[in-house]
Amino acid sequence: MILSRRIAGVLMGIYLLAVAWIVFLPSAAVATGSVSVIAALLHAAGLPFWVTPTAVEFVTNVLLFMPASFLGRSFRPRWRLVQWLMAGLVGTLFIEAVQHLMLPGRSAQVMDIVANTLGAAAGYGLALLVEQRPRQVTEPDRGR
Repeated sequence: MILSRRIAGVLMGIYLLAVAWIVFLPSAAVATGSVSVIAALLHAAGLPFWVTPTAVEFVTNVLLFMPASFLGRSFRPRWRLVQWLMAGLVGTLFIEAVQHLMLPGRSAQVMDIVANTLGAAAGYGLALLVEQRPRQVTEPDRGR
């Protein structure tokens, strides 16, 4: 376990509020503008032409969902990869449905579903890596 269950739960609540604020904004203008700026900065830094705003948006959507399963590994330690994949998929389907049906300035995207679900898997994998890293144990100095 990476964090205590209580701390993971508090961080998960804060994270979910932040995600809700991002994905349920009535307009995608802030997100679209940010993605374009990030892509332009990456090109200015010398990244290749294939780093398009679409690619940047895909990666940011993956990153957006990674904390859910990363924190969730401590909050719900019995859940395995399949449960986090399903949670990522169901959560994304809910977000995309709300955007499509209730937010005229937003649109549902299949690539968002893929990226967010992939992010849930990546967050879980990252949590497993952090848990399995060797712990450095230092012996107390015994007057040497």
